[in-house]
Amino acid sequence: MAQYDVHYDLTKQWVLEVIGNRLGSAGAYVAELIARGNLSVDTFSLLTLTFYPFLHFAGWRTARWLVERAICWGHPYVFGATLHQIQDWFTHRGEGYRFIIDGIAHYRHYLQYRLRTHWLLAKFYSDRPRSEVKALLAALYPNVAFDSFTDSELLDLYLREGHLATWEERERYGYFSDRYYDHTRRDQAMKRWTQYLTRQFVERVLRDTGCMAKVLRCEYRPSPALLVSFYATALLGLLTL
Repeated sequence: MAQYDVHYDLTKQWVLEVIGNRLGSAGAYVAELIARGNLSVDTFSLLTLTFYPFLHFAGWRTARWLVERAICWGHPYVFGATLHQIQDWFTHRGEGYRFIIDGIAHYRHYLQYRLRTHWLLAKFYSDRPRSEVKALLAALYPNVAFDSFTDSELLDLYLREGHLATWEERERYGYFSDRYYDHTRRDQAMKRWTQYLTRQFVERVLRDTGCMAKVLRCEYRPSPALLVSFYATALLGLLTL
């Protein structure tokens, strides 16, 4: 599953699991706004051009700062956008890609992944047979049916495990770090953090009668301009710490 699906489809699913019936009939509305805010970080060009390093390659401290500020704001769309930084930490910064140093490498590896040929895959599996790769991964994930994985999916999972693969192998074969595997510790941690922070957001909404009233009346709306204002304010606050 691609990271695009994480930022909208899975985010919405995970948020709905947390909300349950706690927000009544407005639960689905809030989940949709959160998911749309998350996805907007990849689709709103002005926002991306203005705050790109912070949106996709934030360190953990910065990502937490942004999401905590969004919780204080209480706007579901803004909160969803900051969940993007948390999720991207796992797939970018947590994978060794820092914007200033390795951000270009991230996109180079993705481009090489997109350009993978059957010949290149055959080259990898001639050097390291598929049975050997499956055995290495089975030691980490014993209950996963690796026979159902395509050659490309199996290669990316192997490349994710830093103690198995090398950076040079990423350079040689490309690497899709945003690929989602629900059985891996990394992506399970991403889900846990998404839901943990969503619980904090929901608790904040429930404690604030004004915020809750806006939710119940469905007054919050997607607002790209609000995202620009939020990130400008929050990052200025971060720089003054």
